[in-house]
Amino acid sequence: MSISGDTRKVADSVTKKAISQLESQLDEALSAALKLADSSHKASSEKAVKVIERKAEELRELLRSKAAEADLRVKLKEESIKAEATDKVMSEALRRLKLDRG
Repeated sequence: MSISGDTRKVADSVTKKAISQLESQLDEALSAALKLADSSHKASSEKAVKVIERKAEELRELLRSKAAEADLRVKLKEESIKAEATDKVMSEALRRLKLDRG
């Protein structure tokens, strides 16, 4: 075999080995990038879930507050109606007493 043939074989072998190493490095880099992207996505998702849960709790608390406020208004209105009815009954009773005594 000639020197140029051996040189070509050596060059081909070195090239194939270098390409194989580069492909392996690319695979490792891709795997690391995918893991990083997945980790980043997971962290972002967890953060978003926490923000949503916190906002949902704030809204639940606001709803409880508004419900309590509405209950209080209803009770106050009931008391007002009862007081007004009592006043009317008392006024009518006094009016009749005055008429009877009259």
